[in-house]
Amino acid sequence: MIFVATSVDEESISLQSPAKVEVNKSLDAPADDLEVTFFIDSTIPEIKSIKAYNGKDLVFDGIVDVQEYKRNIKGTFLNLVARSKAALLLDNEACPQIYYTPSLFTIFNRHVKPYGFSKFIGDDRSFSAEFVVNKGTSEWEVLEDFCLDYLKIKPKITVDGVVDVSGESKNSCLLFSNTANDGIKYSAITLSDKRYKLYSEIYAKESEKGNYTLEVKSDAAKKRGIQRVRYLNLSNGVKSSLAYAEAMIKSAEKSTYEINLSCPQKISAEVGYLATLDEPLVDKLDNLFIYKVKYILDANLERTIITLRKEGR
Repeated sequence: MIFVATSVDEESISLQSPAKVEVNKSLDAPADDLEVTFFIDSTIPEIKSIKAYNGKDLVFDGIVDVQEYKRNIKGTFLNLVARSKAALLLDNEACPQIYYTPSLFTIFNRHVKPYGFSKFIGDDRSFSAEFVVNKGTSEWEVLEDFCLDYLKIKPKITVDGVVDVSGESKNSCLLFSNTANDGIKYSAITLSDKRYKLYSEIYAKESEKGNYTLEVKSDAAKKRGIQRVRYLNLSNGVKSSLAYAEAMIKSAEKSTYEINLSCPQKISAEVGYLATLDEPLVDKLDNLFIYKVKYILDANLERTIITLRKEGR
């Protein structure tokens, strides 16, 4: 991998042959994160951004959060910690306001485009309803809340800075198998059933003086003998719909079952890709998608850790 950093004075700095690389991607985290370590002889200027290329392909483009130097018996190292550009939307607070006929075009131009994003893909129609931006809401929350509430789609930001609200699933479907000729091989597998993530009931109230009389139950938790109750105050205006409680139940049900695969190579996979697993422990599962990707490169080996969840997210 080749890394190109940009200093605060707009100087381009090429950094090659890293001692260690770790890249993390998750469907629940808008911003990917990168940590990379290089052997160096001297310090370099303060840098503000970094890009990573695999050949000619751009695989990471983000802002640098930490630049630090370490020296020990093995040598002198430069360590960089960065997040993809979606972090700009997480770090900045939106101006409180009310939209009376909101659209993706308006939300993008006022809350996303000013941070250097190029364009969006998605439904551009206007809605005849109020959309409230509360004090303390991040720019990312404005975008995400609008897309989920009105378009019913979770937004994604591609590596080249495009906001994707198309809702189209990736065409790629990866096969993980140690027996099939065209399968992606893995050296270890962990199947996890995280029962603790399920909620059996959520009780909610919609007014400050009201009682927690609104109830949402999980049939899945009941069938599995799980009792885990939560109380939700919907009167603060941030999440003001009972649908939020229902979404919490559904999200918990979808996140309970995970499969982790350790692949002894670099896998060109993105979160959201569909996947099939051919594994003796569970026979063949073809209703999976990639939830997390962790790529690690160090002096000893190169590997990718893939986390799979069941479809229906």
